[in-house]
Amino acid sequence: MSSFDLFVFDLDGTIVDSAKTVLRILNEIRLALKLSPIFLQDIIPCLSKGGEDLIAVAIGDDLNVSKHLKLFRDLYFSDALAEEVLYPGILDFLEHLHATGVNIAICSNKPRNLVEKVLKRHCLSGYFPAIVAGGDPFAKKPSAEGLIQLLNWAKVPAERGILIGDSRIDQFAAQSAGMKFGFYEKGYDDGVLVDSAYLRIQSYFDLFGTKK
Repeated sequence: MSSFDLFVFDLDGTIVDSAKTVLRILNEIRLALKLSPIFLQDIIPCLSKGGEDLIAVAIGDDLNVSKHLKLFRDLYFSDALAEEVLYPGILDFLEHLHATGVNIAICSNKPRNLVEKVLKRHCLSGYFPAIVAGGDPFAKKPSAEGLIQLLNWAKVPAERGILIGDSRIDQFAAQSAGMKFGFYEKGYDDGVLVDSAYLRIQSYFDLFGTKK
């Protein structure tokens, strides 16, 4: 992994498993609307796309998507996130990268205040001096705009950067930016073109020679 000077991470499905929290909050909203519960498999395909798509699928695009998206985000921001867990080895890998002095960043379609809440909840804020998030003045993934911004921040050519993510949206964004794509296979795979990924990651421990 020493061939890269910039590691960019997606957040949900790559660093943190947040699906149970998202599902619970969505079902709280559905219950208030007198709708039946939905299940994890119902929302997996849209977890990486951003809030509008998530609400349209999980609540219904015949309702007021923007109203229910605001409600969802408010509930998420006030939630304790007790069900969310870090993926095994990610903290050790981030510590390893930090110790080697490479640039580390996040590129997420989640709004910045929610990204920062998640990082604070898991004591990860200090690992990420640069964050691109939903609502920033760049088009969301699969656009390459956020990744290009991070490459410029790190002063790193695209071929020396890698995006680690779990979705086709991440994969397309990396390809459009000219970066390599590392596929974290334990996340919310929505149809990643596996043969096109530079790396297939089953365990973060494997990336720095530690087995657990």
